Amino acid sequence: MRKSWVITWVLFLLAGFALTTSFAQPEGCDEGKKGPPPGMHKGGPPPWKPGKIMPPHVKDALDLSAEQEKALVDLEHDVKAKILTILTDEQKTQLTKLRDDGPPPPPHAGKRKKGPEEW
Repeated sequence: MRKSWVITWVLFLLAGFALTTSFAQPEGCDEGKKGPPPGMHKGGPPPWKPGKIMPPHVKDALDLSAEQEKALVDLEHDVKAKILTILTDEQKTQLTKLRDDGPPPPPHAGKRKKGPEEW
């Protein structure tokens, strides 16, 4: 009887070991690596500016010539000027405030989950 219990426990421990190792991370994974994925910088995307047509990473990926880059800069300058002529002074002030303050927090920010003592 005792022998069957020992065999049962040994099999149970071997099965547990096999299960835990089968769910382990594969070698070469970046488990210890912290930070945003490649191509993104910490803190989210750069702030929006009036007139910007293409983000810098898109311009870099397109490998634009100097002439193309100058044409884009000129176009962005024209678009910014037109946007600023369309907006009222109050909207321009609001736009500056939005840029300086950053995006609003997500709806759940500042709310903490209830613990068991608060149920």
